[in-house]
Amino acid sequence: IKMKSILKTVKELKTTYDVLNYTESVISKIKEAEFIKDILGVNNDLRKWQRLEIFANKIAIKKAKSPEEFEVCATYIEKNDYGDFISDSDEWAEQVRIKAYGVDWYFNKYINSPAFENFLYFLDKEFNSKQIIK
Repeated sequence: IKMKSILKTVKELKTTYDVLNYTESVISKIKEAEFIKDILGVNNDLRKWQRLEIFANKIAIKKAKSPEEFEVCATYIEKNDYGDFISDSDEWAEQVRIKAYGVDWYFNKYINSPAFENFLYFLDKEFNSKQIIK
């Protein structure tokens, strides 16, 4: 299977769901086979297929029109490995979610989260303990 023909097919697909389904059924399967070759030390094209999957994800994001479609893209991004090309797929997924739900959603999600509250508590406790030492 030629990469150019796969990329052409991805570009021609109509919806985000079509792109992600195709990516899952074709690109991901080939990437898995290349990963196994990589483990075995056999010549492989794993890095090329990782890049192709990134391109396919970007196309899926461009085709997304609703928050649900963006969410599907974000979920897909989180569950895949892109090697050295994307060091933090969770961060990329968050960027897609911000695009879907807006910056206000992002800030509210983190500012109202228990983790953020614990962080503030830690800072307050650390600051107050340093005040006592001085």
